Amino acid sequence: MGSTLFETDLLTDLEPGEAEGRLRRRLRLRLRREPRFMESHQPPRNKREVKPLTQMYDRRNVTGFHSTLASMASLSPKLNIHPDDAILSGPERGMPQTRFLRQSTYPRASTFHFVNPFLMRTSLTVIACSSILASVQAADSEPIDLSKVDKSGYHLFNPTPREYMREMSTDRPDKTESAYTVDAGHFQIEMDFFTYTRDRDTRDGADTRVDAWAVAPINFKMGLFNSVDLQTVIETYNHVETDDRVAGTKTRQTGFGDVTSRLKVNFWGNDGGPTALAVMPYVKYPTNQDKLGNNSVEGGIIVPLAIELPAGFGMGVMPQFDFVRNEDRDGHHTEFVNTITVGHSLVGDLGMYVEFFSAVSTEDDSPWVGTVDLGFTYGLTPDIQLDAGVNIGVTDSADDVNPFLGISLRF
Repeated sequence: MGSTLFETDLLTDLEPGEAEGRLRRRLRLRLRREPRFMESHQPPRNKREVKPLTQMYDRRNVTGFHSTLASMASLSPKLNIHPDDAILSGPERGMPQTRFLRQSTYPRASTFHFVNPFLMRTSLTVIACSSILASVQAADSEPIDLSKVDKSGYHLFNPTPREYMREMSTDRPDKTESAYTVDAGHFQIEMDFFTYTRDRDTRDGADTRVDAWAVAPINFKMGLFNSVDLQTVIETYNHVETDDRVAGTKTRQTGFGDVTSRLKVNFWGNDGGPTALAVMPYVKYPTNQDKLGNNSVEGGIIVPLAIELPAGFGMGVMPQFDFVRNEDRDGHHTEFVNTITVGHSLVGDLGMYVEFFSAVSTEDDSPWVGTVDLGFTYGLTPDIQLDAGVNIGVTDSADDVNPFLGISLRF
């Protein structure tokens, strides 16, 4: 190696072509003797090559090789050798061209710039991660206006993409139903962990106390289309104890309750707007055990309306028309239910609501039922919400108190 550098001054007295030829031969011998080069699997291009040159350069060898060229170029300007000129790196010397980025235009030699695979993969990974983070930040700063997105093509078997899904809206914990449906192709579960009801009736000389527990009653929702969802309400397990202190009797009822099917259709405001309206007909099937229901098929229509108010408040109004069996089972009558609820965010994902519920029956001698309800909701994630609250009766015919704890999940 040292002799090659010291002998370069002797080449200056030769013609440029002859000097270049000698220099190239010396460099070829040096590269063939270099132990760090890996053997190529390509066949020899001519008989004089005992074995072809490498497919990949070691970083230190490439640096040393370019340093040698730089020294020679500085000692002999007549050679016309550029420091980046990899004389033996071209495809004519057995090196695969795919290992390089570009070929230079310097005369009489092929220049190729080597790429470190590890650095390239690292750079591409950093660029990809930066792009993803930038997209997420852009999505957070500029939310999609769903009112301008055509979601009519999505259905149960072609789910709405995550980026086009609206904020989760539940029919619980208040009694006022939501005017918004579950996105097409997605599912939602709304349930109580437990709910307890206590009522004491002392009207007309009676003295009866009722304690009722409901464990895991569930409303399973399925998004059929963008503005239609199907719901199945299941009263999983009920436990009712009745203590008639006048008659001196106690009864206990336990078991499965009734099943209700509901179909909610949103007419406007599902994906944005100051108001939203839906209609939800329902049918109740008598599937109860141990006389926990009236063993009659009943139904009705629910019309929820959502209204955005100033200062971040939201209001829900719901008229409901129920067609139920008479107490003496000789026919049916109509009951009118009206609710109004107002909610607001307290801090972060914690919200609160206050509601008034009223039910009036057309059946003879049926009292008016009224309750004041209040509760809290907390969003653990965009798809999980916890809730807790209590319904307090304000009329003699209403249940005295009804605390509950529940959860809603979307997937």
